Amino acid sequence: MFDQLIETRTEAAETRSRRPYFVVSALAVGLLAFAGVIISIFAADFSIGNARLELDSLLAPVEVQPDVPPPPKPRAPAAPQQAKQTMPTRVANMSRVDEPTIVPKTISVTKNTTAARPETPFTISKVDSDPPTPVTSSRSEVASNSTGRFGDSDGGSKAKDPEPEVPKPPVIKDPPPVKQPPVQSLGVINGRATYLPKPNYPPAAIAVNAGGQVNVQVLIDERGNVISATAISGHPLLKAVAEAAARQAKFSPTLLSQTPVKVTGVITYNFNRG
Repeated sequence: MFDQLIETRTEAAETRSRRPYFVVSALAVGLLAFAGVIISIFAADFSIGNARLELDSLLAPVEVQPDVPPPPKPRAPAAPQQAKQTMPTRVANMSRVDEPTIVPKTISVTKNTTAARPETPFTISKVDSDPPTPVTSSRSEVASNSTGRFGDSDGGSKAKDPEPEVPKPPVIKDPPPVKQPPVQSLGVINGRATYLPKPNYPPAAIAVNAGGQVNVQVLIDERGNVISATAISGHPLLKAVAEAAARQAKFSPTLLSQTPVKVTGVITYNFNRG
């Protein structure tokens, strides 16, 4: 009976024998991992580098060129001043038209190519010229006697032609506005019509048995033509045909003081079936 006895070990005994192995293994692995982290930190290159931190450089000074003034522009040569002319010149000593000393032998219509001699002394030259007239800032003009002459302060005087009077344009007055006579109201004007067409009975009004009177107010011009027509009462289905018939009506002109005037009135239409 005891030969078949099986000896068993408890789990606590097995576990107790393996605990030192696990502790040593965990410490070894932890040490290796810590050592790897430390080595990787020291092995990494965290230096900033000094490739771009060198600020010192040798630069040659820039030579500043002085401002050179532009060369002066050459002045244009001054035009030679002509001598001041004080005496008129003429090409030929030709008499003036107001000097009838020599009677011409022939009649000619050819224009003179040279100017006549002046009243003042002159010289013979290649061109006809007169000295420029000086312009004075202050010139006193005085009336002399009753001849209408004006003279300078130096006593010289010369007749001055009076300026022609320009006639003023006539003032055109606007015609007075024509007063339009007031529009006359005549009331019912069926009897004044020279032509009064009858309106058609619309089928829609027949279907609803519409009828009765329709009053149309019209405006008649000076020639007796209807220029506007508006139905003021009556069945709605009958107003349109009544207005159309009223626009075709003709009336004799209405006179007010022998003057044709516009008038207003009422045309009455009776719509009856049967």
